[in-house]
Amino acid sequence: MQKEQPIIQETTDNAAGAFWSRVSAYDQWTESLGIPIHKGYYIEDLRTLELGEWAERECQAAFLKLAGQEGVGEARVTEIAPGKPLPPLKFTLMRSFISSNGVL
Repeated sequence: MQKEQPIIQETTDNAAGAFWSRVSAYDQWTESLGIPIHKGYYIEDLRTLELGEWAERECQAAFLKLAGQEGVGEARVTEIAPGKPLPPLKFTLMRSFISSNGVL
């Protein structure tokens, strides 16, 4: 008597694993900027975070890639020099502003 074939067959190429190991276009873009990218579960003190020169935005900045937000949202720290505005930027997004010293 022949053994019945399973309805669901396992794949040997691990396609799901290959999908999740890809580097997203967003990750490629953030890495191409050359500014710090901080990863982890939390940031202890935003005021002492290492920032880098973001030439296009004319400011000091860093990206935050916190566990659980992968592929969902973006967080960044931007230091704006006193009395100096940032250049215009156009794209669609939803923002939340949090001030580390309580003043917006």
